[in-house]
Amino acid sequence: MMSSFNFAKKGQGSLEYLLIIGGALLVAVVVITLIISINSSGTQQSQQSNDSYQAMLDSTIVPPVIVDIDCNVLSNTKVYLTPSPTQGVSTYRLKVNNTIYPTDLTLSSGVIQATSSLINITSDGNSYDISAIAMKDGFMSTPSSPAITCVAHN
Repeated sequence: MMSSFNFAKKGQGSLEYLLIIGGALLVAVVVITLIISINSSGTQQSQQSNDSYQAMLDSTIVPPVIVDIDCNVLSNTKVYLTPSPTQGVSTYRLKVNNTIYPTDLTLSSGVIQATSSLINITSDGNSYDISAIAMKDGFMSTPSSPAITCVAHN
């Protein structure tokens, strides 16, 4: 009778051992699954962030840099500038004393020419703060900064 009792104890010990190993394997599978899903989610979020950042860079329009201005009341006001480095910029607008004028102007040999009446430069001796804005696909850059002050002359 004693031998069958020992056999039952050994069987119980073996069963408990197998259950412990099975539980450890189950925990390991759950942990590995969580690690893989977190890594996959992080990679996907990283790719979305990179795509979003690239889209922001592609839509950013760099403003031109004004080099010099000639505010002539009687003829054209000439704005000498370094063009925007943004691909696709074909026209510019001028901001005079905090008013952005809606007329698209083209750059020719580094100069934008606007009739003084178009941008409201009308009085000899008055000061005007002028900035340039780059245009691309109907969107505007921020005005060139700082605004350049010029004194109107005949």
